[in-house]
Amino acid sequence: MSNASSKPPSYREVENDGPPPFSIFDESRSYTIPTPWQPPEQPLTSTKLNDATLPLFDAIQGINLTAITTILNSRTAGAPINLEARGFEDLTPLELAVHLNKPRTVQLLLHAGSNPYPRPVGPIYPTSTGLTYDGSLLRLAIRQGWTELAETLITHSEGLVDVNENDPRRANSSPLATAITGAGVHPPRITLALVALLLKHGADPNLLLFGNMTALGCAVSCAMGQSMRSAIAKGTAEDDTRGDIVRKLIAADAHVNAPATNPPLHSAISSIFDTRAVLDMLLRKPMIDVNYTGINAGNGPIERPATALVHAMQIGRWDVAAMLLERRGDLDVNEGNPLAIAIEKGQIVLVNHLMENTGGRLSGTSYRVALEAAIQRKKGVTGNVMVHAMLREWITRATEGSRGGKLEQELDRLKVLAREVGNQVACSYVRYWIWKCFK
Repeated sequence: MSNASSKPPSYREVENDGPPPFSIFDESRSYTIPTPWQPPEQPLTSTKLNDATLPLFDAIQGINLTAITTILNSRTAGAPINLEARGFEDLTPLELAVHLNKPRTVQLLLHAGSNPYPRPVGPIYPTSTGLTYDGSLLRLAIRQGWTELAETLITHSEGLVDVNENDPRRANSSPLATAITGAGVHPPRITLALVALLLKHGADPNLLLFGNMTALGCAVSCAMGQSMRSAIAKGTAEDDTRGDIVRKLIAADAHVNAPATNPPLHSAISSIFDTRAVLDMLLRKPMIDVNYTGINAGNGPIERPATALVHAMQIGRWDVAAMLLERRGDLDVNEGNPLAIAIEKGQIVLVNHLMENTGGRLSGTSYRVALEAAIQRKKGVTGNVMVHAMLREWITRATEGSRGGKLEQELDRLKVLAREVGNQVACSYVRYWIWKCFK
């Protein structure tokens, strides 16, 4: 993330709400909270339309660059051309040129001194063009997928157009978020071009947005607007587009754990879309918080999953659960009792994966809780085979110190439970291991 001194004065850096003592946040300690944003102050000018300015509107509508240049040059010679006059559709000449997607005309008007923020940003201003206009010409261009026009507004406004402009009245939406969520009808390649353009010119990928997420959270959760989601769902757009956007955001210093209470990993797992490609990308980052330390440090009534593994299992994303187990040796395989969840959901492959590929990290408590679940589940031969396998793994991995009274007592409790629920096969397995280990 760039230094605070390089950001517009309307933003301030704040400490992340994750627990600072935990080392995983050393590279992700802050995000940017937007404060109420106002366009740069401009001298007050009249918006009255006079006879000398009327030809300018006609030239813009007729796309007559020669006439536009002549009229603007006459202004420097003293002609009373009012660049802020409201004419067609109550728009200024610059607003009209933007609505018509005329980058060259916009460039001429900006060089002549047109105000890129001629009215308050926030309210929706109705026009017969059918375009959604909230006072931000940049966001209008982005919504429509007009990349060249967006670049013209940024590069020819003498720094007046702010790529991080924000209006809290409109759910903390930034131009970057608008590009990612793609409310218009532009194809995915246009979205990628707009994201690249904004990042190139200083868009902050760590600005806290709607839904308590950053731009990275938007991208990984497929919150890309109806057109892109439909295209991906129909197979008309490669899922690589989302991956490219995530790659660009991370390269621009997007924090992979911010905000701590709703990190991008959580958004990606929660997504209704296939996010395995971006999950693979996130899981390659050493500092990614797979154990949801930041989420569980938060306060509030929301029920929080114990870890990313438990989260994936609770919503039935077994492919993601397997990916987490394969990729992350730092994953806590005991918190939230994932082994018991796998048993309860009948995910035998995942049960085997947990027992065989977690480097002996499963605790005695995890085995005991999972065995209780398996015994009570009573799902025929397969379930009872898992009881036998877990008993063998648990006892085999137990230390010499735990092979005494405590382990025997726990096995006795399992035997009693098996009798109570009428699982005679499981009961016989437990009795066998008690005899084998302690008789």
